[in-house]
Amino acid sequence: MNSNEKIMGGGSERRSRRVLRWTGRVILAAVTGALALELALRALVPSCALHVPVDRSLRLYRANANRRHLYSSDATNVLRLTVVGDSMIMGVGDQPCSRFTLLLEYLLNLNSNAAPVRVNVYAQPSNSAQQVCLVRQALEHDAKWVLLVVCLNDTEDFQTDGDRLLAVRPDMKAYPMPAWIRPLRRHSVLVRLVYERLDTGRRLRGYRRYYEHIYRDDYPGLAKFRAAIPEMQALCHEKNAQLVGLLFPLLNQDLRPGRYPFLRQHALVAETFRKAGVPLLDLYDTFKESDGFRLQNVPMFDPHPNEIANALAAGETVNFLATNRLMEAARPPPDLRNHDYNTRVLQKVESARPRADE
Repeated sequence: MNSNEKIMGGGSERRSRRVLRWTGRVILAAVTGALALELALRALVPSCALHVPVDRSLRLYRANANRRHLYSSDATNVLRLTVVGDSMIMGVGDQPCSRFTLLLEYLLNLNSNAAPVRVNVYAQPSNSAQQVCLVRQALEHDAKWVLLVVCLNDTEDFQTDGDRLLAVRPDMKAYPMPAWIRPLRRHSVLVRLVYERLDTGRRLRGYRRYYEHIYRDDYPGLAKFRAAIPEMQALCHEKNAQLVGLLFPLLNQDLRPGRYPFLRQHALVAETFRKAGVPLLDLYDTFKESDGFRLQNVPMFDPHPNEIANALAAGETVNFLATNRLMEAARPPPDLRNHDYNTRVLQKVESARPRADE
């Protein structure tokens, strides 16, 4: 071996050692950074952010059938408001005292010198097209006001598209966790947070694809929905009853303006009600300043409205009925808080709200 070959061989060895040293330094820095981040997350991240909170009582109570109401105390001027819908108003996962319909009935019976209001519920797991028969039943029992609660999945058509819907519907699909990541997720805050963020993002993208599918212009379920609302309106008009629509947004989404992905679907629902001449309250405007995480029964597992969402929805419904003079008993009750308190709260909320240029 001549001297030039020795020099070239020595340079190659030095480069290899240099690469190994830098590789070792990068690996050591990455491991050190991950350990430091892990320790910081353990100290700073609250425990409620590390798992899905189940802070709803598993004991559900039901009132006795012979309980006394304002309208059961020999009243002859009872006003009957019927709420028609699906599991959203059946109160899935909620205490009866926290359900939308009971809160609505409570708010409609706060005023003195007003006829008592009884809120009846006609609900079953179904879509709007299948609820025409529920509206017909309510009218046969002398309902004078019918509140139709609509959810974005009311355009589903399981009769003609059932197999595909069951295959792609995000809340019905199982997402098994890879076996190798389970011990890491169990013991590492960093792995848990990263995995939850990636998994949540994947599921939310699935919801977007799903609701784009059931709101296609050629989708049969959308056509059935568009035909059901005018049919309900005709039934109510024949019985001299008032039909009102109430639309819930999808609560497991980012509800902030500019980030909520289903405004197009809301617009299609609103257009259907407008063409049928039915007033519609879209609750997105009520919930868009809220955190959807706090409005669900169990976030990302059970997106039915919890007691917070039900209270907001009931209050806005009474205000909508009163403002549009759709029901004589719907009058805003006296404010229990004084004007100075309300002013201070509103000023604090407005000062904390981000500006448009931020």
